[in-house]
Amino acid sequence: MVMVVHAKDDAYLDAVIPKRIQLFESIQAQQHAARQSLPSDPIKRHTLVTLDLDYQLPERFELCYSSEEGKMERPVMIHRAILGSVERMVAVLLEDYKGKWPLWLSPRQAIVCPVSQISMRYAEEVRDQLCEAGYYVDVDTSDKTIQKKVREAQMAQYNYILVVGGEDVKNGHVGS
Repeated sequence: MVMVVHAKDDAYLDAVIPKRIQLFESIQAQQHAARQSLPSDPIKRHTLVTLDLDYQLPERFELCYSSEEGKMERPVMIHRAILGSVERMVAVLLEDYKGKWPLWLSPRQAIVCPVSQISMRYAEEVRDQLCEAGYYVDVDTSDKTIQKKVREAQMAQYNYILVVGGEDVKNGHVGS
């Protein structure tokens, strides 16, 4: 597919070119404003906004236009991305949250750690109630000590660690 753009007259060019320049200047102003709103600490600065020149897609789609001299030329596409790539955004979130995702994004929102086998069934009931409420919750069913279960949950970056024991089973409560 070949796309050919012909300028009808000088009035058309006089109307279109200033609009294109204005658009480009607007993009530059937005990028400048985004850079100014970032923290001054160089460690906390992130470049999220990108403005890319693409030479490949016009060639792949066989795009052409007629220049002022009447020659067919290949255009250059300009891509603007407010957040940049998904990978860059995830990297920024990982860095800002130091590996521990906020609750709304975390794949490990909570874990229920039963103190003993006696409270295992209650731990699973708590998990089921929280899952029904829309949270991602695990139960540590291992026979490790409670200190070891809590430490492993901390290392796994769970947002909430819920501990249930014999008293909690009787009272219908959960400790944290």
